[in-house]
Amino acid sequence: MLLMVQERSKRIYNDPGTWIEGRITASVLPGVRLCERDKVQLLDVTEVYNEEVLTRGLDDTTRFDAGVVLEEVADLTRTYTPGRDYALTPPNVVEWLPGGQAPAFGAQYSCKYSALPLYLVVDDSPHLRVEHRLPQSQAVVLLRLDRLSEDF
Repeated sequence: MLLMVQERSKRIYNDPGTWIEGRITASVLPGVRLCERDKVQLLDVTEVYNEEVLTRGLDDTTRFDAGVVLEEVADLTRTYTPGRDYALTPPNVVEWLPGGQAPAFGAQYSCKYSALPLYLVVDDSPHLRVEHRLPQSQAVVLLRLDRLSEDF
């Protein structure tokens, strides 16, 4: 369990659902110890991803696989209907249904979906947090793992 102390995120573009650089400062319960480079997934924070392009029959898998909810699947000519044209096969595969409309094999399409993002612990404080001989909560800094630069 994390207690969010501060959250800062900034959109690179002004459109909703686009690239977000984010940082969370949080504390964890006493006795729980997170170390630098641990991965954390918040179960009550979802993000919308709409920049994902898939290829029918070759790559029908979304990049994220936790808590995926498809919101829209479309190509340049049409928007497909959930339950008639496609369905989500858990955890993250777009399955094209027989009898429905679908892009041609090998054709690209985009999908907009929400998922649970991953965070990376980047600020490990090695000192013990003890006051009056009682362990205290650890403070951690989390960065969005999917948006870190390659030189991090």
